[in-house]
Amino acid sequence: MSLAIVPAAGVDYVISYWVKQDPISNVALPTNYINSNITVLDAANLPFVIKNVKRSSIIDGWQKEEYTFNIPNNYAGNMYIKVANTSGQTAYFDDIRMHPYSSNMKAYVYHPVSLKYVAELDANNFATFYEYDAQGNLVRVKKETEKGIMTIQESKTHSKNN
Repeated sequence: MSLAIVPAAGVDYVISYWVKQDPISNVALPTNYINSNITVLDAANLPFVIKNVKRSSIIDGWQKEEYTFNIPNNYAGNMYIKVANTSGQTAYFDDIRMHPYSSNMKAYVYHPVSLKYVAELDANNFATFYEYDAQGNLVRVKKETEKGIMTIQESKTHSKNN
């Protein structure tokens, strides 16, 4: 999969995403998914220089990766984002987003049928999840962190029977 974008010249960008690989049976779980990655290419199919790479620990099977790179001052043309998986296993990429380094970005997720607000991805691409009961009442809020997914709020309601 690849995506063409026209970037602003002379700007640092951040691209971040989450990746998950199907585990191989009888093999210890990996500590990172280095064989599933994204490459940022110029119009001549040459990679832009990556200035910084950050990888989270694996959280509930998913690892967050973040790359910082610069578009040269004299660059004019498309930029391509190429998703690659050379692990030999099925890999899933989620929450792929790119923005200028000097900006922040939030993303919001709504349930496709109920249209309930189910998640918010913060400036660091970590999610807050909102869970509802059958009546549509908010019952739980969970936050994704470097240490895993933590419940930060939980509520229960009870109606007295007559």
